[in-house]
Amino acid sequence: MNRITIVKCCVFFLLFHAIVCAQDRTLLAEGDSVATTKSGSKPISHWKLWQLNNGEYEVIDTGVRNPSVVQTFRFDSQFMPIGFSMKYASLELKDSRIPRFPGGEISFEYKPKELTCETISGDGAKSTKTVPAVPPYVAIGEFYDLDFIWYMTGVVHLASSGKGNGQVHVYAMTEEKLHEIELKPDRPLRISLDGDGTELALGRMQRVKKYKSETHDGLIGTDQGLIVRFNMYAVDNYKEYEPWGVPFGNTLNAAAPK
Repeated sequence: MNRITIVKCCVFFLLFHAIVCAQDRTLLAEGDSVATTKSGSKPISHWKLWQLNNGEYEVIDTGVRNPSVVQTFRFDSQFMPIGFSMKYASLELKDSRIPRFPGGEISFEYKPKELTCETISGDGAKSTKTVPAVPPYVAIGEFYDLDFIWYMTGVVHLASSGKGNGQVHVYAMTEEKLHEIELKPDRPLRISLDGDGTELALGRMQRVKKYKSETHDGLIGTDQGLIVRFNMYAVDNYKEYEPWGVPFGNTLNAAAPK
């Protein structure tokens, strides 16, 4: 086999691989997560919602201010969170007195009764921790760029599942020693339905559900199953390409005030 033939085979393989990868998922929707203030809204990240061939969902969320920050939210076919990861490149700050912000990767895997976290620092150091976890649960760390819209979408779906009576356990990742992570129980989130109504959401007037908790206010979701407003965060520039929706369960609906 000559060199030209080898090159042609490589090109064909890459094109075939790209086509196969493109077919293993369907783009359902995309939009921006924004921070709303009195002076207007400020885009924080742009995300795309995909459905995989196995029925699961994946949200790829890219930072606006720092595009190297990429978050991936993974959900099962019922839109219950099953994993989360964040990748970020090293960041050189203009102020030389401030140390360089190192890059790395953080990932969580939500198993039925076990939580695994892995971190990889910019210099290649790896740390892994697995602990027993009480479902329903989520994990969190000190992520200054966390997309709370999708994080809380997962939380409300878990709270609506009927498995925790509206309560979602939280496990916090800490790094008490360099490259040695820990996972510890944090304050749980208890979500309850606080009525419903009609509001402008995702670019149109539609029915929405209002939720409340001890620690969070202004939590609004659509019947479709997406949190569209949370405190100062909201969804903007929403575009839907394929019909989708995994509605929030009926458990919280029973708690709605009469």
